[in-house]
Amino acid sequence: MLEHIMGYFGTYTPAADGAIATFQFEYLTTLGFAAIVIFLGRAIVAHSALLRKYAIPAPVISGIIFSVVVSLSSMSSSSCW
Repeated sequence: MLEHIMGYFGTYTPAADGAIATFQFEYLTTLGFAAIVIFLGRAIVAHSALLRKYAIPAPVISGIIFSVVVSLSSMSSSSCW
């Protein structure tokens, strides 16, 4: 069941012989995630007087959100922890 759901979003390559498992998203899934992050950034800017006062654009906030999420996900999957 999980493999069927994951197949909808992209291609999973299992780990073999010491290699790291990978997951490659389909382009529409990537576009969907990008849209969600951009709209989340717009919502944060719309509700923050400080960000509006200093004219911080929504794509900047969206980029920070995305970079934090990617950093946290790569830290949780790295072998150094």
